[in-house]
Amino acid sequence: MDGSFLIFDGAGRVRTIPLPKELSGLGSDVADAVRIDGPEVQSGHALSRWIGARASWELRAEREQAPVWVNGKLIPTGGGVLLANGDEVILGGLPLRFCRVPAEPVLDGAACQEVTLGGEPLILGRAVQGAEDAGRRLNLDTDDSSMSKVHAVIEWSNGRHWLEDRSRAGTELNGQGAFGRRELVVGDRIRLRDYHFEYDGRTLRRVPAKSGATLEATGVSFEVDGGPQGTRAILRDINVSIKSGEFVGILGGSGQGKTTLLRVLCGLLRPTSGTVKVNGAPLDPGALAVGYVPQDDLVHGELTVEEAITAAAKLRLKTSPENLATVVRGVVDRLGLSEHSDKRIGTQISGGQRKRASIATELLTRPSVLLLDEPSSGLDPYSEEELMTFLQSMRHTGQTVICTTHVLNKAYLFDRILFVHGGRLIFAGTPQEARQHFLGEEKTGTQTAQRAPLERIYREVQQSRRGASEWEARFRESSFGSSRGALAPPLPAPGKPSAPRARPGVADVVRTLLLRQRQLLTGDPVNLWFLTGQAAGIGLLTGCAAANPGLRLFLLVIATLWFGCSNAAQQIVSESAIRMRERVCGVGRHSYILSKFLFFSGVTVAQSLVLFLCAGICGRIFHGAVPEDAVMPFAAWGMRLGALGLAAVCGTGLGLAVSALSRSVTQAVLLVPLLMIPQVLLGGYVITRPEMGFGTRAFSGLWPAWWAQRIMDVSNAYGRPVPLMSDNTRQPVFLMIRPDIASGANTVTPRNKPESEKVKAEPAAWPNKRPPEKEFSFDRVSDYNASWRNLLVSPVYVGQHKSDSRSATIARNDVALNPGEWKNGAPREVWKDPSPAWISAGVLCCHILLFHALVVFGLRRADQRR
Repeated sequence: MDGSFLIFDGAGRVRTIPLPKELSGLGSDVADAVRIDGPEVQSGHALSRWIGARASWELRAEREQAPVWVNGKLIPTGGGVLLANGDEVILGGLPLRFCRVPAEPVLDGAACQEVTLGGEPLILGRAVQGAEDAGRRLNLDTDDSSMSKVHAVIEWSNGRHWLEDRSRAGTELNGQGAFGRRELVVGDRIRLRDYHFEYDGRTLRRVPAKSGATLEATGVSFEVDGGPQGTRAILRDINVSIKSGEFVGILGGSGQGKTTLLRVLCGLLRPTSGTVKVNGAPLDPGALAVGYVPQDDLVHGELTVEEAITAAAKLRLKTSPENLATVVRGVVDRLGLSEHSDKRIGTQISGGQRKRASIATELLTRPSVLLLDEPSSGLDPYSEEELMTFLQSMRHTGQTVICTTHVLNKAYLFDRILFVHGGRLIFAGTPQEARQHFLGEEKTGTQTAQRAPLERIYREVQQSRRGASEWEARFRESSFGSSRGALAPPLPAPGKPSAPRARPGVADVVRTLLLRQRQLLTGDPVNLWFLTGQAAGIGLLTGCAAANPGLRLFLLVIATLWFGCSNAAQQIVSESAIRMRERVCGVGRHSYILSKFLFFSGVTVAQSLVLFLCAGICGRIFHGAVPEDAVMPFAAWGMRLGALGLAAVCGTGLGLAVSALSRSVTQAVLLVPLLMIPQVLLGGYVITRPEMGFGTRAFSGLWPAWWAQRIMDVSNAYGRPVPLMSDNTRQPVFLMIRPDIASGANTVTPRNKPESEKVKAEPAAWPNKRPPEKEFSFDRVSDYNASWRNLLVSPVYVGQHKSDSRSATIARNDVALNPGEWKNGAPREVWKDPSPAWISAGVLCCHILLFHALVVFGLRRADQRR
């Protein structure tokens, strides 16, 4: 066991001053055994000696004129304190760091920093000459008499590694002692006095004492667009230095910048100016070293505790299913949620347990720094104290914990507090120092200030005439602000750093998000019944009410778009807090959007199939079979299903865009009908293409319903004989054919048209039936007359009147066919031009890409707004 003091030299390098184990004087004189030079360090300033029974050095203050401070506390003259590894000592204003370094672990006679575990037991304990044990042995420091010969044992049983504590002084597992025998989980940290090990599933690796990290913010400012007034500063020139393993609270009134500061520190917001560093390196927003728990819950209420934490683990860790299950089980046990693992989060557990579940998702990766926004908000006093005490206990594993809070009656648990007011840091120090700074002797008297509740600070700041900049200047000029200038060196980090955790790939992330979405949907069986019943009910109603099959198909397109939009409209905005945290842990925007597109498109496609079948069956029962459908090619059926499928994806994309651009669920719900009603009016059926003006047709092309209905129009016309039609009226219509008994000729007559507009033509090929013997409405020429109009009538001829249209044979220029062929003056070819369908499908795909871009834009804007 070696002991030393670490000190910065004039060049900023760390110098080591060894401590002997015999009684030694510390001072500036050459006669002192441990010489420490400093402007206020005196000769024989202090004494140190080795205490073998405690395996450490004791530091004693010798003279009243030579003050000695340890961890901010003054040692009384003639008194002493046993030093612990990492203690900060101040001699005459000179900061020192005490470092206690145990001997290196030895395995099979050789120094060893990493041990591969197998089926044979591994014994960890103090090295003793001649010791013989069953199994391998990792020998630790012989000078540490508080360590037992067999301190702990790692055994292999039932396919898992187990840790058993056999010591008198105790072994810590993740900062907790008195555990007896426990199963090891990947990432578990084991402490045996000054030795720290980490278990990774196969090996035991020696790691640095602190699993936490230092967090530094230098000159951080954050500004937002303030409209006509220009930019508005939320944070102004904040400097924060948080040590590894500290429990720090960020305090301040509402709207003063606490949450913004927290989001800047975790990388969710990029500062306008200044830098944020973790362990001296620039902050990586996607690094697993930083965990963030927002004020809103990080878990879906529809899932059970185990399902939510398992999904979070799959998004953060890439490991075997067995290790993943072990990690989840270990975190659940650590947070005391084992008996609630099968309970639904939203309805079956309390608010405090729900907050613990949110924290559990962050502890899966053992982040070095954990930041929490108002973790105790909305909790009862018991749950609040339980949660805050748990957060304080996390520092025992070396984790750095930072949280914002309004509640100060538990502020004594913090190592330090940061007070933010008006976007400025107006105090940083211990709770006791905060009382002295804000409620000093001039206000209440020193002793009264010591006992004053911290809540009085809020009143003092709010009622004061000082502005935020004046409070900031007062703090920097105070002893609390200026005394932070000299810092002791950090401890060295013996052992190997924790290995970086493997991250899941894009495919794994999307698969996990899809699985979680399925669990959300199927968690309550009523959801499935509702979605199925919704589609079936609308389908039956459509089939019953719409006698015209063309109208039925149009209503199916509109219903599918509506289903997709309403299914997805609330998905993003309702889980904004969860998405924000998952983005910090590495879930990309495009992976998130893709999972939403795939899942809800699949749900809407399934609904459209139910809709299609129910409407078809009900329509046949109530209105009979459609003659044209009896000979409809297989390709036409494929077009109908394709139109509904593309409509489902477009509806989903439109709903996700609405959700990403909305600020609340209410806004998203209100926008759905505003976007769906124009689909009905401009879809091409209620108002057909020939009836539209050029501007209306151009505007209609912006809506997915127009292009989906165009595919449906092609399916209605595909493979059918081109019907006779005339454009000799202001609005082209299909003509009826009736036998003329007297002349033996066939007269083509549009109903309700003057006799002068009758023309004669060769009879068209009627599908398996004799031409009608009396006049009917031109709509009876085809049950899909609106589709014929939209496809076969060129806009060029709409509104024109042909003077020669009464001729016995119809000239090719009298009508606009696209692109039916004529034989002997009459159309007899079937229409098989799928190009309008392919073009429409391409346009719908462009709509989908556009909706994806809108979702990305909405998410970026939401992230900047938050």
